[in-house]
Amino acid sequence: MKSRFQIWDSRNLPNVYNGHSNGMTVNRRPASRRSTPFSVMPSQLIILIENGGVDLGIPGLVDAILSKLPDVIPDSFRAKLVQMIRDKITEWTDTVAEEFELNLNRYSSAKGQFYDDVQILRNGSASYNDLKDTLIKLSKANIVSDLLILTHGSDDRIVANGNINGDAIRAMKTENGAPLKIRSVYMMNCVGSTLNQAWIDAGAKVSCGTKKNNYLPEPTTFFFFRLWKGGDSFLVAASKAYEQSIAAINGLIKAALSALPWGVGNMISINAADFDFVQDSAPEIVGDGAITIQSKDLSFTQSMKTQMFTTTVVPTKLLKRMRYMRQMELTGTTKTMTASPACIGMIKQFEGFKDKRYTDAGGNCTVGYGTVLHNGGCNESDSSELPYINGISETQATELLVTRITAAQKAVQDLVKTDLNQNQFDAIVSFVHNVTPEVFAKTKVLANLNTDSLGGVVDEMRLWVKAREAGNVVVSKNLVERRTKETELFTRPVNQPTAVSASMSRYSRQFYDTGEHSLLGQIIDKVKNAPIANISELEPTQMYSVNGVDFNYGQIITMGDFYENYQMLAGADPAELTRLKALIIRSENDYKQTIFAMGPGGKGPDDDEWETATGGRYLDLAAVNNSHFAPPHPGSAFENSLKANNKLKWRYYHEQAVNTARAGTNSDDMNEALKINAFGDHFLTDAFSAGHLINKEEVMDSFLAAVTTNGSVNSTGKSVLGQIAKKAFTGGLKTAFSRYQTSATKAKVNGYLDDAGMFQTLLEGILEQKPEMVANLFVKAIH
Repeated sequence: MKSRFQIWDSRNLPNVYNGHSNGMTVNRRPASRRSTPFSVMPSQLIILIENGGVDLGIPGLVDAILSKLPDVIPDSFRAKLVQMIRDKITEWTDTVAEEFELNLNRYSSAKGQFYDDVQILRNGSASYNDLKDTLIKLSKANIVSDLLILTHGSDDRIVANGNINGDAIRAMKTENGAPLKIRSVYMMNCVGSTLNQAWIDAGAKVSCGTKKNNYLPEPTTFFFFRLWKGGDSFLVAASKAYEQSIAAINGLIKAALSALPWGVGNMISINAADFDFVQDSAPEIVGDGAITIQSKDLSFTQSMKTQMFTTTVVPTKLLKRMRYMRQMELTGTTKTMTASPACIGMIKQFEGFKDKRYTDAGGNCTVGYGTVLHNGGCNESDSSELPYINGISETQATELLVTRITAAQKAVQDLVKTDLNQNQFDAIVSFVHNVTPEVFAKTKVLANLNTDSLGGVVDEMRLWVKAREAGNVVVSKNLVERRTKETELFTRPVNQPTAVSASMSRYSRQFYDTGEHSLLGQIIDKVKNAPIANISELEPTQMYSVNGVDFNYGQIITMGDFYENYQMLAGADPAELTRLKALIIRSENDYKQTIFAMGPGGKGPDDDEWETATGGRYLDLAAVNNSHFAPPHPGSAFENSLKANNKLKWRYYHEQAVNTARAGTNSDDMNEALKINAFGDHFLTDAFSAGHLINKEEVMDSFLAAVTTNGSVNSTGKSVLGQIAKKAFTGGLKTAFSRYQTSATKAKVNGYLDDAGMFQTLLEGILEQKPEMVANLFVKAIH
């Protein structure tokens, strides 16, 4: 899971938190932290402990550490090393075991200062029913709980008497008839992250569990509880506990290695943060991580499922690399830097474009990329609205946005004393644009920047995700996504400074679609005259008419998917071409926004829309599209195949275009040559698509050879189709097929198709009767 956790900083909330996210004005006037008052509830600490104490996790941690030590350590010394490691971990664990297990008196300070009571469910009482009854009883008594899970576990499972999994946890809420009053859940069991959402669904405000197997149950839990009692927010306590555990492990290993004879240990450099088992033990936090042990005025009227947001804590080694990369990448001082085109594009994506005036979520009249014209709703009488009565162009909206970004940029230049690289500068400018320069000046984000605490910068930025919506302060999904992208940008090394490369690193799909064909063609058409520095220069002016409908070069490239050959395109109905152009532009907008963070964006067309626009031709062409795939391998059975491939198809049209140009006598002839060449370039661009690097005939032949023998489905085929049937025969597909009753067929399907086994039998019959069709579908799947 990517690191993508952000919350609003309720500790240092300024009186005015002013900004926009997707056109939403955020808390423009002083506001209370909550929309309605709640009584301060008493609190209780619940500890579920099973097989805890010294043995919990220690053997696994020792073995994991030893597996990472270099082979130069003599075997005779390893036994001593094991004992040293075990003694130190036991020392940590005993401290925690005493505090958590041995005597309730050990909780006296916590009980009086932080909790009204402490209850331990241990071993015999550490059962699902005991835990459920305790949580329900406390919830009905209006007592808020903190829950510590100190047990073993696995995927979607806590080891205790009774079955404690995600469904069982959610069932507690159902039995209670309302969300449980759980403030926080901290789990030390393995793969606790798989239960985070279940606790949130049950009513918890925040939950933490490890990403995978937990090799650091101790001392992480000890550090967490100490930080939590000390007043740190849940997010900070869980994050710092993980980092302190890594530091402790590093100190332990260093001390152990220093005891090696002849100074060998001093020549060995090891960082526990690089160990895979340490990274597996990273905590994932879901929910409102700003909650502290003092947070008691909470509302439990609904679960937080619709407000779920998550972080996976990143080891400090990344922050050290950030500092190193920043020094390598500095191009000037912060005072001389400006926001890059990529930064402007990213903010455009956050704000969203609307060409008409509208009243935003904060109740203010807004236009374009989230520019507020005036406080209060649009009324057509305020003078600020007059220039936009008939709407606003994207260019005008960009000008207004850049004016606001310039103000944020100046604030960063004036206030930040630390030199930043371009990615860091852009991320902070975006953040300041959202919260306003006035608010930024008072934040801990700035304080951490000016003390060069890069980890602190990221942590503090993550806290700004709450907004006022419909009169209530809530976690905003838009702000969660914004903080995610800003913090990812802040921590990303600057490899190539162009807007294209910076944004492309955020984008990965297995498809090669219409919009990509078109954009690549537009780049080709543009650079034939001069290089381009940025994708924003891509505004095609050269158009080519096809039966009265104008297309740019890139848009003609896309036509290879809609027409079998150029002659069909040249004779196409103008009405059909007009329909296709509208869909092509939609696909372009989708990819411009997704890849380059430019333009209005929007959802691209689906297969049904292309099928309708082409009169039912689109999917038929896709079934016989050998010419879009790579040539056969030399020496293969299909080396001399007469079926086309993308290399032959492109060469055919390129040669035809060259001949047309050579024979031409005027500009119309040259344009015709360019249109032919553009159509052929569809197959050239296909050659650079990962899904087209295969030869279709070879793959189809290999598939059929693997799943059939002499025309009949073999054991491999039955296994493959069985897995497909098991996964596919659900939902709408199951409903649709279950209505049908079959007679005897070659596939021997009789009765209703109402289970996966019957569906598998049907698939086997289809494979035997229509092998080419099934093989073609297989190629489409991997394509």
